[in-house]
Amino acid sequence: MNKNEYNLNVKRLEVEKFKYWIKLGTHFISACAWVGTIWLLFTGLAPILKGMDADQISAIAKVFETFRIGSVAGYVWGMVATTGYLIERHGKKRAIKKKAKYQSQLEAMDPNRSSSGLSEVGHSPKEWSE
Repeated sequence: MNKNEYNLNVKRLEVEKFKYWIKLGTHFISACAWVGTIWLLFTGLAPILKGMDADQISAIAKVFETFRIGSVAGYVWGMVATTGYLIERHGKKRAIKKKAKYQSQLEAMDPNRSSSGLSEVGHSPKEWSE
């Protein structure tokens, strides 16, 4: 490895490290936004509930009961899981395409390779099957 290749690899590693820091920052900001939202909700509820009698508090409790927070959380979790699955599946498809591209390049360079000339689904070429 010469000096230029080494410097190129060092820069690539620095870029990858920077990407991880950016990802960490976005997750941190997202977590802070969630905590801020919950804090804002409870801060907003405190003055409303202060000084109320039991009937008024139970009326507000019935309103929140109709929101069905558990089922909303279930739907949110379902959306998060589905999105995660779709992202993972997209990444797998991308990796398979990249592998197929590299394999076809290798097959083009080595005609005696055992998989050279196979179709995308693994079938032998027509001249071999005759």
